[in-house]
Amino acid sequence: MIKRILLIAFVFSVVGTYAQNDEWFDKNGNILPKYLDDNGLLSDEYLADAYEFTSVDEALANPLRVIKLNLSEKKLDEFPAEIVQCHNLHVLDLSGNKITTLPQEMTMLPNLQYLVLSHNAINEVPSEIGMLKNLLMLDLGDNNLKALPEEVCTLANLQNIILDENHLTSLPQSIGSMTKLYNLSANHNKILQLPESIGSLAELQSLDLSDNLITSLPLSFGNLQSMVICDLHGNAIKVLDNTICDLKQLPFLNLSNNIITTLPKNIGKMAFMQMLDLSKNQIAALPSSVGDLSMLQQLDLTDNNIKVLPKAIGKLTFISSIVLTGNDLSAAEIEKAKKLPNNSSITF
Repeated sequence: MIKRILLIAFVFSVVGTYAQNDEWFDKNGNILPKYLDDNGLLSDEYLADAYEFTSVDEALANPLRVIKLNLSEKKLDEFPAEIVQCHNLHVLDLSGNKITTLPQEMTMLPNLQYLVLSHNAINEVPSEIGMLKNLLMLDLGDNNLKALPEEVCTLANLQNIILDENHLTSLPQSIGSMTKLYNLSANHNKILQLPESIGSLAELQSLDLSDNLITSLPLSFGNLQSMVICDLHGNAIKVLDNTICDLKQLPFLNLSNNIITTLPKNIGKMAFMQMLDLSKNQIAALPSSVGDLSMLQQLDLTDNNIKVLPKAIGKLTFISSIVLTGNDLSAAEIEKAKKLPNNSSITF
């Protein structure tokens, strides 16, 4: 996952030369097949090498040569419809402008792979977005969106979608159709619940739904077996269903700042857990199975209602840090915690 994210950053940060672009095209302005993958798309490595156009005028002077177009922070009030002449456009960055609407003409850019529309004032995504079948990454962060059309879920090749800092109250019901999605980020919204279909995102590795209004997780949540990072802090989750214990490969889980009162008895099944943040909840006790988290290295239980620690906590042989500040532990319980492995850092 980290490698993929670095590749995305590489695509946007490296600027090739204009002459380099020229050698990629035939006399009719088509990209030569040797530069395309089996799906007819440019790889991230080639996209990183492509020349980056930085103005509409520069792009329109030779529109068929435009592969990357960066129009970020140009004080644009609307989507520059004239760029649809750039039929070979693969990367478009319109972040940091004042765009409020997206025109249907946007779909006349069928080769788009990366579309960045963050930090605008967009209030609606047209259903025609589903026609951009080659999209790999869609960034709609920091806009004024209250909903997404179901058609966004027809983007079968989409791998990365960023929806942070909008006003979304829900995710599309058919989000599970995006089976190639590996990163879903929708923090700082107003999402109340997750669609059951989210469990069909078999390739999902990173999920950030922090700072929403989620009260519970769907039963299908435990099907997200590829997940590496799950951040659900700052929601309104009260009860954790046993389904979360099915995430046996998950190493990083953040559930801080919810209203959780109890943990599943089978939490010890999450055998690959390395970092577990349960701070700022209302947890009164830890199940004995927490001692089965044999890979656990960091455990944060700050500001809960814990009075007694289970004896099994002494089985956490790889633990390096436990934070117990803000609980109601007796002196005897504190002494019990001090008997953890010598290399552990314990904060009371």
